This record gives sequence, C-alpha cells and structure tokens, in this order.
Amino acid sequence: MQYAKAVTQSFSAKELNILIVSPYYFPNINPRPYRWTKIAEFLADEGHKVTIVTEKQVGYPEKETRNGVLLRRTGHAALKSVFFKSKRGVVGKGGTRHLEKLAKWVNQGIFKRIYFPDDSFIWYFSALKEAQKVIDEGATDVVISSSLPFTSHLIGLNLKKKYPNLLWIADCGDPFAFQTEAPLNNHFFYNRLNHYFEKQVLIMADRITVTSELTKEKYADFYPEMSPKFHVIPPILTENDNPGYSGDEFQLPELGIGKIRLGYFGKFYEKIRMPEQLTGFLDALFGAEPEIAALVEVHVFGDIFHQFFPELKKYPQIKVHGLIPREHVSEVMNKMDLLVNISNITDYQLPSKAPDYLFSGKAILNIFYNESDEFKRFFAQYPAIFNYRLGATIDDKLIDFIENACNVKVNPEWIEEEIKRYTVDAIAGAYQELFKEIRN
Repeated sequence: MQYAKAVTQSFSAKELNILIVSPYYFPNINPRPYRWTKIAEFLADEGHKVTIVTEKQVGYPEKETRNGVLLRRTGHAALKSVFFKSKRGVVGKGGTRHLEKLAKWVNQGIFKRIYFPDDSFIWYFSALKEAQKVIDEGATDVVISSSLPFTSHLIGLNLKKKYPNLLWIADCGDPFAFQTEAPLNNHFFYNRLNHYFEKQVLIMADRITVTSELTKEKYADFYPEMSPKFHVIPPILTENDNPGYSGDEFQLPELGIGKIRLGYFGKFYEKIRMPEQLTGFLDALFGAEPEIAALVEVHVFGDIFHQFFPELKKYPQIKVHGLIPREHVSEVMNKMDLLVNISNITDYQLPSKAPDYLFSGKAILNIFYNESDEFKRFFAQYPAIFNYRLGATIDDKLIDFIENACNVKVNPEWIEEEIKRYTVDAIAGAYQELFKEIRN
C-alpha cells in the first residue's frame, strides 16, 4: 500500500521515475542500445529521473550518472560477453585464438541447446536483484524492458508480479516465440514454454511497443485479445550530435576512385539474412552485365560474425569494414553512391537503419524475398528506390539504376519533412505519450 501511494503521488507531477532494463546500453553502439541511450538521455533532459539497469563494461564503474541518466551496471549480458574477449564489429583475419574457438564450440554446441530463454539467462538474477534495489530505494513509476534479449522481459514480468502497481512497457525489438526462422533457443525443447512466457508478458504488461505495423499484425494473429495493448514506435534516426559517442577513433575507409560505391550497413544472421543473398545478387548482376564487375565496389559496414567472412571474400569487389561508430554513419553513407538493403526472409521486421537510409537521400537498392516486405512499405513514397526480388532476372532498368545512382538527387525538403517522425524528439515523445495514456 505504501508503494501504491508513492506511485499515485509521483504521477500527479510531470516528472516520472523511469527504470529501463536493457542489458545493452552505452558504450555498446549497436542499434538497440543506441536507441535506448538516446531515448533515456532525452527523457532525463525533459526532467524525468531515469535509471538504467544494464551489463557491466570493462573500464566503466558499476554506478555512474552519464548525461543525466543513472547507470547501474551488473553481471554479464550474455555468454559471449564472458567467452569472447575480442571486440565484436572489428574486422580481422577471420580467425580467433584457440581458447576462443573452444569457447565458441562450447557455446554453440552445448549451451545453445539447453539455455532458456536465450543466452542472456546468466544476466537474469543479478539484473533482477539490481532492479529491485532501484524500486525499493524510492518510488518508481514506469519500468521499460527492452528486448531482444527476451530475458529483459522476464525481469519485467517478475517486477510486475512483485510490484503490481508498477506500470510496465514491454518494448519488443523482435518477436520471441513465433520467430522460428532463427530461434533464440532450442525450439524442440522450449516451444510451448516460449509461447507460455511470451503470453504472460503480453498479459501482464500495460503496453507493448514494436517498431513496425507488420510486427504488430503478426502479434495480433497469435494473440488477438492483446491487440489493444500494442503500439508502433518506429526505429530512431542516427544523429551526429554526440561526437566520440563510441569512445573509438575512426578513420574513413579507403574508397576506389571512379568506382560505383555500393554500401551495405547492417548485420547478417543465420537463415534469416545471409551474405549469400548479397553474393547471389552479384552473381546474377555480373552474369547479366559482365562489364559492370570492373566498376562496382561493395562496402559492408556492420558487426560481421566470423563464419560469414569466407562467403564475403568470394568477390574482391566486396570490402568488409566492420562496425563503425554511430556518429559517423551519416558521413560514411554520404560517401556511397548506392545504399543496399537486404531484407529478412521474414516480411514483418523493419531494419533499424531504415530512417538513416531515408535521411541519406541516396539511391537505394532493396533486395527482398516477400512482396509484403516491410522495408518496401517503409519506402513506398521514396522516389529513388529499386526493389529487386532475389532470384529475379536482372534487366536493363536495374543496371541503369546502378550505373546512374551517383546522379540521384532526392528533394531535401521532402526528406526533412518525412524524417521528423524518426528523430529522438519524436520517438521519445511517443513513449511519453504512452506514459500519459497508461496513467489516465
């Protein structure tokens, strides 16, 4: 009862006490931690008290206040955080030390077959304990759990059961139980358990947020009674207002002079988005127009797993640069002539880079599987996109589009208007509107 009173009193004021459970946060520079770092700092700047429970980071204190946000770091977010000491996202020779090879074999061959709900299970207890400390130390109005990993939602579920008056938003970057194309655990063992716990999260959460309309529709197919709880809050634009955000030095990669520069920004994943989709496209392109092979240069920027290096090395035209600091994304995109997107074999997921591609004003080549592809829908009004279905014939229109990509000029005023809905102000503002809706 004392806790319920604290919640009511706090909600009568504008400022809220917000707890965000997200294992990946600053200094991690992948899309989800970047999103929540920017949102948390914006909310803190708006006058809210924002606390993040996240994983430990080498060289960073367990507690610190950064840009108005209180960070409480605890535990390891995943088994790979324990096993792999080499920095992810850095391009190497494709090899690892013997100990890391052994650790990788143990992770893939043993732990991945038995862990639940995902490889962040080792973070659950330390993060839950830390989150409970935050709540017990003072009134907390809203908890936001960010996934993937789904472990974050299990923490949110536990907190909601222990503190029923707590308002909880389950933020779903990707689905969990019905994502069978690239399962996050052993579905043979855990399929029923996955659906049980995801449904429990959907039942107990006050609101559920996803990044695309098709993801919302997919959830509605599985859990129609939960549809009113779902809200679409799209990906966030990468902004360049925070130099040195990654803490890393960055040098722009060398680019070929006189080449048609194709840039791919993003990861590859087993089964759902493979490098074979890129090399398969190049097979078809060079087969249809052999002369273009001498003109094309394909730059890959992203956190590339070692198992994908052999496929990407099939063509000398492909240059792999690894993950780049977020504040340099726009700069690097501007050096490209054509931006490439490779859509998932699923049609409902929207890549986090979509607003960045929009903001670039560059020509875009979208390589897709499904006609209902979410990336196609996002760019339905974009005047400089070519949607190529993988396996289709390479025709003259596509070749002309590639060869003339450097001449594309999308109206900057149109882009400025369209991009407004993806800025940190708009995205964080959408969450603030949810806060108001919940308490009313």
